[in-house]
Amino acid sequence: MNAQERKAALQNVFTLSGYYNSISGVLGIDQWGGLPDEGVPYRVKVNGFLDDQKRALYFTPEADELTAYYKENPIGENDIETAQIRAFLKQRSFYEDVPKDLFDEFNRKRVESMTAWKQAREAQDFDIFKPYMKDVFELRKQIALALRPNEDPFATMVDLVDEGLDINDISREFGKLREGIVAIRRKIEESGMEIDNSILQQAQNAEDMMTFAKALAREVGYKDSMGGYNEKVIHAFSSTIGPKDARISTAKHGRPTLMMTVLHESGHAMYGYSSNDAVAEAGLFGGISGGFHEGQARFIENIIGRSSAYIHHIYPKLVEAFPAYANIPEEKFYHALNKVASTCKRIEADEVTYNLHVIIRFELERDYFAGKLTIDQMRDAWNDKYEEYLGIRPQNDTEGILQDMHWTGSWIGYFQSYTLGNIYDGMIYNAIRKDLPNFTDLVEAGTFAPIIDWLTDKIWQYGKSVTAMELLAKFSDKGLDAQPLLDYLDDKFGKIYGWNK
Repeated sequence: MNAQERKAALQNVFTLSGYYNSISGVLGIDQWGGLPDEGVPYRVKVNGFLDDQKRALYFTPEADELTAYYKENPIGENDIETAQIRAFLKQRSFYEDVPKDLFDEFNRKRVESMTAWKQAREAQDFDIFKPYMKDVFELRKQIALALRPNEDPFATMVDLVDEGLDINDISREFGKLREGIVAIRRKIEESGMEIDNSILQQAQNAEDMMTFAKALAREVGYKDSMGGYNEKVIHAFSSTIGPKDARISTAKHGRPTLMMTVLHESGHAMYGYSSNDAVAEAGLFGGISGGFHEGQARFIENIIGRSSAYIHHIYPKLVEAFPAYANIPEEKFYHALNKVASTCKRIEADEVTYNLHVIIRFELERDYFAGKLTIDQMRDAWNDKYEEYLGIRPQNDTEGILQDMHWTGSWIGYFQSYTLGNIYDGMIYNAIRKDLPNFTDLVEAGTFAPIIDWLTDKIWQYGKSVTAMELLAKFSDKGLDAQPLLDYLDDKFGKIYGWNK
């Protein structure tokens, strides 16, 4: 092959992979919101077929020639071509090193475990899910060892999600963060301030609340012309189906926390559909998996959505839409939305304690793959850690170990991404305020375009064409650093609880 033929062959792999990924994305939305139990066996076959078609792209005569050439010549003519080469070689290596039978078995068990997880949640019984969790954890471990036989399998899994990050660096910054959170919680306790957040449980009409939440997402920047909503799921998520197609899925309810959930998923979706044209054409659209994706979602939800400036902007609209809130002062609502208190549910946790939920899951995964913990011990270990770190113990398995869908298979080794996203947000917050010193004023005025433009320019437009550390370098001259997040939390909650006037 000459240079032009190689480029065309490489692009063909990414084009066709993108098509298969789009089909899988649509089926994934359906699996959580519409697939009946008796439809699972056939869906397993469909998913297997799609995986086979995608795998086959990497084992054609052209792919063999590309592999041989690019192993010797991994640098392309530009950053996008270099990113394609890097991603191609990584995926080819995965398919070469992981036996197909093992990969097929994992995918089959993964679909079955999703169904078992939903059944276990309804019954509030971890024992229903336990055998499936054993299978997917063990299969995931075998895949990691097939990829890197002489390395810690958990480190390998983390690298598959947050490429290029050293697990020791993650553990170091998590340790720093945990110490800082303990110090902030101590200040909160010493303040003696009690916040009533019962308003958050005062459910309004669910359809009306969803309509209001969608309007907020649109105002911030989410475009219905490149997205949509699925309201038939248990657990909120977003799906990037194509370069200009990123959907939001979330359960519909009448509590005001739905606003934050929809803002969160809109952050994912906007990142998903905002890749520049060259990145999209190359098939590298959608955003870096793991920490940066979570960071974009939590930036929209927390840095913007839970700020006093944002609540000041939306509160008159909220009261107009829901007159039941008319007698509740704006400050009381803002404080309720930011009350720091231990809860069993990760997705309902405040900004301060949220990272403790993540660290618990990170440590449980780490200990399992280090051979220090079995699946049979996982429920007790989960409950014990919640008691130790947060001072509470789950009342049942559904609010405990069954609350997240991640351990059904596909997202084992993913939890660290949520706290990495928060760490990135602290760094982004520092950077964006230097470039937009009127950031707070913009939020209070509901003028979000300059903020979205900044995020698009610095982060979103690059899609998957850069690694996390390369992207971080575009707006910060530091490596991974939890201190900006701790500074942000101390400032924000110091103003709420009174130690920072």
